Amino acid sequence: ELAKRTLNSLVANDQTNAIWNRELRSSLEEQAAKLDYADGKLASALQNARSALKTLERPQDPGAPLAVPQAAGAQLILGDIMAKLGNAGEARTAWQNALDATDQNLASQRSRNLSNQFIVLKRLGQVQEAKRVASELERRGYRHPAFIGEF
Repeated sequence: ELAKRTLNSLVANDQTNAIWNRELRSSLEEQAAKLDYADGKLASALQNARSALKTLERPQDPGAPLAVPQAAGAQLILGDIMAKLGNAGEARTAWQNALDATDQNLASQRSRNLSNQFIVLKRLGQVQEAKRVASELERRGYRHPAFIGEF
């Protein structure tokens, strides 16, 4: 809650960069979804994941596919929540949306985004492609717990 209040204060003080404000708010909501998911609060996690995605929508084009790396993380956690709730179809759709939002050029991606791509590929059963992404992350020396925990 403190983080949300701080964010609201920052956004209220500078509304000139709407894209940055949306991405920052979405990131906070995604992190809240991850924390709720880890705590077993699936209803709250689901609400935060959906809110993270809604926040990223462009006002002039609501409902359009979100082909931005920020959307991939929110779609990944949304898929995990849906899977935990027993909704395999919606989980798979969310994971596919996460994959669609990522840049397929491995060399140009940030390691965090590649890590999300690796996890999504594993969830979708695309083992060979996941290994290719994992090799790139290992080459970079990437050791985030979410990535390491997938082995």
